[in-house]
Amino acid sequence: MALSRHTKISKFLSFALRHHPEKFGLQPDTGGWVDVAALLHACKSHGMALLPEELKTIVEQNDKKRFSLSADCTLIRANQGHTIAVTSACSRKRRQLCCITVQPSGFCHQS
Repeated sequence: MALSRHTKISKFLSFALRHHPEKFGLQPDTGGWVDVAALLHACKSHGMALLPEELKTIVEQNDKKRFSLSADCTLIRANQGHTIAVTSACSRKRRQLCCITVQPSGFCHQS
């Protein structure tokens, strides 16, 4: 059975964010947070181009809640299963997870 596009992207994101960010030119901070723009660029560079809205949908609809976006939607992290060193102590701003909806005028809207 062929995997859906969202499943393929989710697996790609898990590999990049949890296991080998260096292979994609990503530099997570100590909490595992990565710049969304850098991640989108890395995805495109590795044949997995996606729009910010699609990334947001994947984060929101992932059945196992594998990823989190920062409140301003500029940072993303995997929530569990890291094989890289990650601390759970993150800055207060970054720990505020999005409760967001897609707005026609922009990528991120907090509710």
